[in-house]
Amino acid sequence: MTIFQALGRGVTDLNHSRRMVLLFYAAATVPAIAGAAIVMTVPLGSLGRSTWATAMAGSLDLSWIVETFVQSALPAMPIVAALVGLAALARLLQLFLLSGALQVFGAGEPYTAEMFFAGCGRNFWRIVRLALFSLLFFAAALALHAGLGTAGAKLWGEGNEATPLVHWSWFTYSVTAITLGLCSLAFDYAAIRLVTDGSRKAMRAYLGAFGTILRAPGRTLGLYAVLWLIVLLCLGAYTGVSQVLAQSSMAIVILLFVMRQCAVLARAWTRLLFYSSQCAMYGRPTMCAYSRIAGRLRIAIAKPAAPVVSWPSAPCFMAMRSSVARPCSLPGRM
Repeated sequence: MTIFQALGRGVTDLNHSRRMVLLFYAAATVPAIAGAAIVMTVPLGSLGRSTWATAMAGSLDLSWIVETFVQSALPAMPIVAALVGLAALARLLQLFLLSGALQVFGAGEPYTAEMFFAGCGRNFWRIVRLALFSLLFFAAALALHAGLGTAGAKLWGEGNEATPLVHWSWFTYSVTAITLGLCSLAFDYAAIRLVTDGSRKAMRAYLGAFGTILRAPGRTLGLYAVLWLIVLLCLGAYTGVSQVLAQSSMAIVILLFVMRQCAVLARAWTRLLFYSSQCAMYGRPTMCAYSRIAGRLRIAIAKPAAPVVSWPSAPCFMAMRSSVARPCSLPGRM
């Protein structure tokens, strides 16, 4: 399958799952609102109902909120702990929904609540183990970035020319972006492999995902680049419009709020487009076999076979036992 065929298949599958996009939108919006409410307690608690607080909060001045948060006399550790806990719960919620989304995309069927939440329950802990194991590779990528930065500072940090150090910083950030992108892409294909193959081996799936990328680098990396191009186009359009509109009145603030919610919805759509397109690129042979086996089991449960009756191969005296010796063949069906 080519890149654009996988992309078109992903868009088609995603259009059949619009309610799932709304679930991801709600999962991204509700924790953000809760976190904003926690942060806003600091400036509003320190300034009360003053005119300054009303004016600054009306225009949503983020720099004022951060400065007040830093200078506040209130203890910051409980608020930071609440934000960290909220972020962890939000991430677990995203992984829970991702487990169901991959089940739907892997089966190649339209969205149903039964299939989605059954996939959430069946695949959640597999995806969590995969996410924890992938943290090692992301940490290694960040450690590589720090090591390259330290090496550049030792080589050119004491010199009079800043050009070599600038070029080295560009190289460092490029290498970091590539390694983080490869780790993220490997996580995507490993999660797809866990769900479609019905596997529970997260480590093997993650390491095998690098093999999948290396076997078809043009298609996997090309599809990933095209998807990121779509994300950057959406982000650029939102940034351009938000920079043009100045937050000078409450009406413009409300308009920007609506635009930001549309941007969050577009972000949820593009994120699911990643997985639907990558599921189409990965293929669904195992999931199709799994669906055929499940269909046979449902038919067998609905219409059970006739009971098995065992006939004695050598009837014994007084009928105390059916046979003296074990029969050589299994009994047949009536």
